[in-house]
Order: sequence, then C-alpha cells, then structure tokens
Amino acid sequence: MKFPADADNIRYDARGKRVIVGYAGAKQLRKRAEGTGGLGFLDFPMALDEAHHRLFVGTWTPSRMLVFDTQTAQEIASGDIAGPSDDLFYDSRRSRVYVLTAAGFLEVFQEKDPDHYVRIAHYPTPPHTQTGLFVPEWARLFAAVQRQAGRSAEIQVYEAH
Repeated sequence: MKFPADADNIRYDARGKRVIVGYAGAKQLRKRAEGTGGLGFLDFPMALDEAHHRLFVGTWTPSRMLVFDTQTAQEIASGDIAGPSDDLFYDSRRSRVYVLTAAGFLEVFQEKDPDHYVRIAHYPTPPHTQTGLFVPEWARLFAAVQRQAGRSAEIQVYEAH
C-alpha cells in the first residue's frame, strides 16, 4: 500500500482481517479528515480491543483519546488527555487504556462498558515521555524518557494493578 506520508502506527484487526494505519498526510487530507471525527492530526497512536470491536486513537490537536466502533467506523466515546501522545495501549485483562503524553503524564482510562470510558488516573512522568511499550503478560508499561538537561535517557517501568 502507498500513503502520501510516513505511516506512524499500524495495528492488525484479526477479527475483521484488516490493517489499520495512522499517518500524517498532506494539507488536503487533514482538511478532509477534520470533518469526519478528527483523524487528520499529527500523530496516530492506536490500540485495538478486538473482543468489543473498539479502536482507540490518540490525537495531538486537540489532545484527545477517541474510541471508534470498528464495525460501523463511528466514534462512540472520547476523553481529554494532557497532551500529544505517541503511544497508547489497551489492557484487555483490566479493561483499561494507558496513554503516555508529552505533557508529562500517564493517563489511565477505565472501560465501564464498551461505549463508556472514565479517566481513573493521571500519573506524572518526565516531560516528553510519550513513547512506550505495554507488555500484557508482565502487566508492565515501559516508558522511554528522553535525555534532558542533567539527566540521561532511561526507561521507566509502570506496573498495572
């Protein structure tokens, strides 16, 4: 497949047998997408809840977590996040969404049901800690902390409870 810009995030929907790609595109793509639920922004961190047919997408401007029904492509829920994010993750065991933000927070949303999500935590992280990896088998979120004045780059580990 060809895209007008670099793909930033890719997820596979095994149930629907399709690949979902987030990418930043040309100005006309942004204008077109802004009128259809907000996918025309700078970055596209995504996570998939296959059991409930939900796709979670983080947008930069405005900074939001959007929830889409993968069967209807309709936005069904959203929530504000502290700032731009490069990564968000769905924890199927705990029915939670974890969002790392450049503003210096790890946001945690709890699924009440597949159509309703509530932010239950807002943990401080070093600024620009917006990239990470969630390993469900270990119940751990690994967050990449950028090098900053007087501080080396590092990986911080957050445990899901």
